[in-house]
Amino acid sequence: GEGSKFLVVGYASTDGSAESNQKLSSQRASNVAQQISDGSDGNTQAVYFGQTSRFSTEELPPNRVVEIWQVK
Repeated sequence: GEGSKFLVVGYASTDGSAESNQKLSSQRASNVAQQISDGSDGNTQAVYFGQTSRFSTEELPPNRVVEIWQVK
């Protein structure tokens, strides 16, 4: 709605190096934020958590996750 604000949160698995996963989750969040903001007035912010223990290395495909949080 009008005045809504969103965070686009990128994640990565623990597979690979922490540095590459930080970049990967950043790119993931930024790409989604660009797609949904459509050049609007800055109500969409990309953030990234890099690798987290949220995902196990046995289940790599489901870790390609971006969440969209409405914060206002």
